[in-house]
Amino acid sequence: MPDSIREKILQHIETTTLESITVANGYAINIGQVERGKVNPLKLERFPAVLIFPGEDEPESLISDLTDRSWQILLFLWVLAQKDISKAMETFLAAVQKRMLVDHTRGGNAMDTAEGAVTPIRIEEVDLQGGWILNYSIRYRTKRGDPFTLG
Repeated sequence: MPDSIREKILQHIETTTLESITVANGYAINIGQVERGKVNPLKLERFPAVLIFPGEDEPESLISDLTDRSWQILLFLWVLAQKDISKAMETFLAAVQKRMLVDHTRGGNAMDTAEGAVTPIRIEEVDLQGGWILNYSIRYRTKRGDPFTLG
């Protein structure tokens, strides 16, 4: 069975987008780890890391046989710094923000990717670790009742 449009979008975010954050590609950092699903950030092994969490997917049926969807994707960014956590967090945030909008169509599977709220995460007991929660809204269209076919 082919992958659903949602799965294609997630694969694009994971591999084509986030795993391409490298010094060789012109970024100030190399991504350490990209994971999908529940992972405890304090148990990560390679930094900086991104955890991808699919959120709410709100359908809007159109008059035709198509359905527009607005899907929330949360990215949890996690950094382990050698000395300056603030600078490490800002560098990583900027790299992810830039890379997420290089292809706002997610490889042709979405109509748009819009950046939402950015929330810092700091754990007082862990001085040199911190991160961000980034919220993205991805608009895509499928045929009504068919999550495998673009509309």
